[in-house]
Amino acid sequence: MTVQQCERIWTIHDEAAWKHFEQNGVMKGDGRRVIHDYRPAYYWIMEQMRQRIPGYGGGYPVWAWPRWKRRSPKPDPHECTRYPSGAQGVVVECEVPCDSILKSDHELWHIILSGQYLGASEEEEMEWEQRELSGNVAHDVLEQERRRSWEKIFHLTNDRGDPKWLGSADSCAVQAVIEQILLDQVRKVEWFTAR
Repeated sequence: MTVQQCERIWTIHDEAAWKHFEQNGVMKGDGRRVIHDYRPAYYWIMEQMRQRIPGYGGGYPVWAWPRWKRRSPKPDPHECTRYPSGAQGVVVECEVPCDSILKSDHELWHIILSGQYLGASEEEEMEWEQRELSGNVAHDVLEQERRRSWEKIFHLTNDRGDPKWLGSADSCAVQAVIEQILLDQVRKVEWFTAR
């Protein structure tokens, strides 16, 4: 008999999402809530989930935190949410199978959201931008290179590139995507009021 390896993650949601989770017993991503301009990045991360998570069924991701800061893995909802002042929310601590999540660098994810190339160094990024501006390289070639560059967000060790450019992998905030969280995977729920 094999024991399934699990990892602790935290996910933050508003009161309505928590109530929906309690009623349905499962938390899933809601594609209707994705900002239109972010849809290409979401489609890309969902394709990565398809390639890297066994049994992934194609649903929108639920976002979570395996490590918020080096000294404190649990996220501070006042630092990482944009709920209106006075809104109620929850920090949900869960234990999920390790092979059900895809971890990445939170800061570098924002490069993907903006559709930019993610160079391993400032020099590499500038060279790529020069090639893009020159008009001498086919658009589809540049797009393949751009998408391939985004895979650096999954490299959570310092061999991913220049730490002065990309930041140190040892201290980065690590986010995770998971297709769903089941109610029986919840270990703790903490309510907070947004400031």
